[in-house]
Amino acid sequence: MISEKISQLTAAYEQQINFYKQMYVLAVSQEKLCTSDDFPAESSLDELNSLLGLRQGLMQQIDEKQKKVHSARESLEKNLGVKNISGATLAAHCPFPETEQLQAVLRQIEPVLRKIASLDLTSQQALQSKLGSVKKGMKKIQQGKQTTKAYHPAPKQTEGFFIDRK
Repeated sequence: MISEKISQLTAAYEQQINFYKQMYVLAVSQEKLCTSDDFPAESSLDELNSLLGLRQGLMQQIDEKQKKVHSARESLEKNLGVKNISGATLAAHCPFPETEQLQAVLRQIEPVLRKIASLDLTSQQALQSKLGSVKKGMKKIQQGKQTTKAYHPAPKQTEGFFIDRK
């Protein structure tokens, strides 16, 4: 009975890992896009929106799987009479081959999440840098407009004009 619960928990985590690996692939694509030189192109922004939409879908699927993991974990904790069970605690209570398999799966999750977080940080920094460049460009344009107005002021109204009121 307990080994079945451990197997269910392992299967749920394995499904989660697959989603995390898919998210990693998307994070790599997003990082490449954000750090590319021609990023401000409209097609790049469309591609970024597409990648973000795919990631959002994956995160929703991960949330659903996380609920299954939580449910399987609670069931296992209830059967063992232990609260907040971890891989080490489970290994101490249940020295089954399934427990070792679960621990191996859990060890695979953290490195993938760390890689995703690192790529996300790089993407965020690249976007912040590009946003700063856009702000500087906008400031130069505004300064150019002010210069143009200074040397070419709008003509003054010399003739009379009427305002109709109805």
